[in-house]
Amino acid sequence: MPAVSGSLKTKTTTPRRGRSSALRQGVRPQQARSRARVDRILRATRALIRDEGVAALKMSALARRASVPIGSVYQYFPTKSVLVARLYEDTLAGHKSVFRRALSGIRTREQFLRVFPVAVLELYEASRAKPHLREIWGGVQSDRALRHIHTRDDDGYVKLIYDLLRQCDTRLAPARLLRRLRVVSQMWDGTIRVASTLDERVGRALVKESISIGLRELGILAKA
Repeated sequence: MPAVSGSLKTKTTTPRRGRSSALRQGVRPQQARSRARVDRILRATRALIRDEGVAALKMSALARRASVPIGSVYQYFPTKSVLVARLYEDTLAGHKSVFRRALSGIRTREQFLRVFPVAVLELYEASRAKPHLREIWGGVQSDRALRHIHTRDDDGYVKLIYDLLRQCDTRLAPARLLRRLRVVSQMWDGTIRVASTLDERVGRALVKESISIGLRELGILAKA
């Protein structure tokens, strides 16, 4: 996984007394024109992170790239940390939505074994196609907001997969299945992150191997 030098956090002034938490997090756009402006800012952020990395991201350069006033950037994203967290959250939510739809028709063990590996590989390919995501991954452990988003995202995958496996006769007691799934989910997450930095063929083989290992440990696939 490519490292990101420096922290995602930026120096900020202490908010004035009475200023709401929502304001510190930025204004949520209500009108179509404002939403379009936020979309331009986020697209420009993805491009700049892809080209220069998170540590080099500057709000002034972002405003120029997005063709918006610098005041608009700070209106919606008061700090770089808030901006990167929003981008990270939106990207993960998009991935999970696709993953959830792919698994929505699973009712049996056979369906799970056929559909699930394909869905995980598609998740890997989607992550690989987003250089900005690989850059953000490098700063997850150094930024509290990103850690919270990442943990919440992992928990969502665990719940989704757990509910499916309970329908598929995994031969594991529920409590043990949940514990083991938490471990396996971390393995899959880490493997996808590493594989996204490797040669495509090598990375894909690594993800496929991790899928097989995980399914065996979860009792859904016979051990070799």
